[in-house]
Amino acid sequence: MLTGVEKLKMLKTSAEKLQQDSARIADMFERSEKKRRAFGSGCSLRVLVMYELLGFSNETVDGRWDHLMYRLIPINSLRNAALVAAETPLVLMADADLVVSASLSRQMANASMSAALVSQALSGSAVIVPTFETNADMRLDKGQEVVARLVVGTKADITDAVKEGSIYPFAEKHFYDGHKCTRFDTWYNAGDMYNVDYTPGCEPWYIADRLRVPEYDVRYRGYGWNKVQQVAHASRTHLGIKVHPDAFMLHRPHLASNALEFFWREKEKGGSFFKKITGLYQQQAALLEANAFVPRTDERSQRCRRVLPWWQVPQQQRQQQ
Repeated sequence: MLTGVEKLKMLKTSAEKLQQDSARIADMFERSEKKRRAFGSGCSLRVLVMYELLGFSNETVDGRWDHLMYRLIPINSLRNAALVAAETPLVLMADADLVVSASLSRQMANASMSAALVSQALSGSAVIVPTFETNADMRLDKGQEVVARLVVGTKADITDAVKEGSIYPFAEKHFYDGHKCTRFDTWYNAGDMYNVDYTPGCEPWYIADRLRVPEYDVRYRGYGWNKVQQVAHASRTHLGIKVHPDAFMLHRPHLASNALEFFWREKEKGGSFFKKITGLYQQQAALLEANAFVPRTDERSQRCRRVLPWWQVPQQQRQQQ
């Protein structure tokens, strides 16, 4: 058992680490702002530093307290916080380990091209951004080099890399259903946006009208089903799903997270965590079919939506954005 003194020491250590991490994030923000000012254009980052207070356990794993919660990061609460912080007409629902293609950046910097994308989204369409990952047999550093080269390249470069086997559609090898609705075979030759249908299990990353995107259910923590469920919900709040013909994203390879490793161990042994989130997903799928599903969110997120001015946008003003 931890004594009161040991608890105080633990809290002090955590506070010091939070200060150090905040300082590094502030430095990153300043460097980003310096580059933005040098170019004379671009968006300013809005950075949130979030932390979660946890209780103490009587057991440790590798010297860490609260080892279960260490693996079950509040992923959907963090996604909701990021969504609340956005005030642009459109949002790109993407994860931190994805790199956006230079082609999409150029489109958003072009007034007429970005207006066309805004028009598509504000009319009710979710626009999928096809996403790729490097060959799992590559060394980590080699995979990162491939991503750095391709992200500034063209769609033709992506197509060639797929043929060579250095990259492939995201999760194609271990969760094909997750991105099959993108219809990659169509994308390779597409010159315009094309329509696709939602298919069960589909979880692509997409661009959409910020005010139309449903919140993520905060009961999902760690890895597993958290995005699949939100995309299923989004498919019912949008009038259609399209695929961007030129833009793409690349997954920057990294070491497996604690959350991912924990999920696969739980799945292999049929553990309680895997059963719980799978049951939650199945229950919510049934509620969606009955048009009765409402995601569980937290009061802090809801309060922000009630008081932040960019969430109080009149319909007429939205049409003019």
